[in-house]
Amino acid sequence: MAKVLSPLPAAEGEPLPPIITSQVSGLTTVELNVNMHCQACADQLKKKILKMRVIVIGK
Repeated sequence: MAKVLSPLPAAEGEPLPPIITSQVSGLTTVELNVNMHCQACADQLKKKILKMRVIVIGK
């Protein structure tokens, strides 16, 4: 299981702040290199990532 060390994650149960479009600074790209041993692992990870806010996946 992955654990975020820095910056500290928000406390559980704490609501996310609303996104104010006038304060959005543009597109941020994050590439995650994850070692997976089967397609089921890849599918499960993709499903969890797509549940995040404003996610676009390129192949």
